[in-house]
Amino acid sequence: MILNINGLHARSVVKWVVVLAMPVALSACAVIAVADAAVSVAATAVKTTVKVGAAAVSAVVPDGKSDDEKASDHSSAPKPVE
Repeated sequence: MILNINGLHARSVVKWVVVLAMPVALSACAVIAVADAAVSVAATAVKTTVKVGAAAVSAVVPDGKSDDEKASDHSSAPKPVE
C-alpha cells in the first residue's frame, strides 16, 4: 500500500527530498576542496618566504669562519676523528 500525502505519493516525496539534498551535500565537498587548496597555497607561500629570508640572512651575516677554514670544510679529504 502506497501512502498518499496531500495527493503525492510517499516515494515521490522521498525522491524529491533526495534530489534537492544532493546539491547541498556536494557543495559541502566543494567548499572543503577549495579550503584545502587555499591552505596548501598559503603553506607553500610561507615556506618559500622563510627559505628566501633564511638565504638572505645567511648571505648578510658572516658565519665566523675565515676563508681558509671554509675552503678546508669543502675539501674532499676526510676529516680527522677527534
